[in-house]
Amino acid sequence: MSGRAYQYVVPLRASDFLAIGTPTEIFRGSGREGNAMFKYNGHYYACSSDLHGWNSSHTYCISATNILGPYGAEFVVPNTDADFSHVTQNGFYITVTGSAQSFVVYAGDRWADFAGNGIGYNQWVPLTFNGTTPQFQSLSEWTLDVTKGTWAVGPNNSHALNPSFEADRVSVTQPAGWVTTNSANASGGHTGNWNWALTGTAGLDQAVSNLPNGTYTLSVWAKSSGGAAQLYAKNFGGTDKTLALSASTGFTQVTLTGIAVSSGKCNIGVSATGTSSQTVNVDDFTFVRTGP
Repeated sequence: MSGRAYQYVVPLRASDFLAIGTPTEIFRGSGREGNAMFKYNGHYYACSSDLHGWNSSHTYCISATNILGPYGAEFVVPNTDADFSHVTQNGFYITVTGSAQSFVVYAGDRWADFAGNGIGYNQWVPLTFNGTTPQFQSLSEWTLDVTKGTWAVGPNNSHALNPSFEADRVSVTQPAGWVTTNSANASGGHTGNWNWALTGTAGLDQAVSNLPNGTYTLSVWAKSSGGAAQLYAKNFGGTDKTLALSASTGFTQVTLTGIAVSSGKCNIGVSATGTSSQTVNVDDFTFVRTGP
């Protein structure tokens, strides 16, 4: 059967790889694209994306111990929902094998020129595993030791997910990775197609977890038509920190420093108190560890 609701494994002729053999169906269900497969620790993983054109997507997966199946039920790869696979579509995978260990690198397609969702080309992130289930690691910076086959979070990695509000692709009132009140995304912004607009009394919050303890800096590009608004960091193991967002006609970067995380987590966001005609627009959050 044809169509993107079906996936197949097709062998190549062993003598010269110039002809194909009989296909084996491994999946049928919802339409998928961006199909790619990798093997890790004796398991085959067939991954794909939603039919989202140039836009970002969850990453879906089925797995089996035999390349021809049977494959288990389809699941969303954990951690690809908070920012839709680091604002990408499923592309391909590379296994790095070193002297100490091996791991898998996800290469996602970010179609920036077509979707307006930030810097384009491939976005590379490492995968980890919880048993046999792959776990997506949405990192803006990480380091790689090819000889050892190891990786580590980079010193300038931003822990804010979907920081530019480009993952959702369409107009929404609850963006991926965030919890909001009285707000929605708005076209244009500091970068990309979208920014976030808070109207009147409104809020925007992200609970960042699994943080290494240390000192962090939170930044956002913001503009405000008036009313009280503030950038904040809360629930990090110390006294809440806030910084007022002044009225401005254009986007200006606002930075909150000295956030001493001791609880392994932090809520970051913006709150606003104003009239129904007052708005605060924010874009391009960063939340970076700056000290031990």
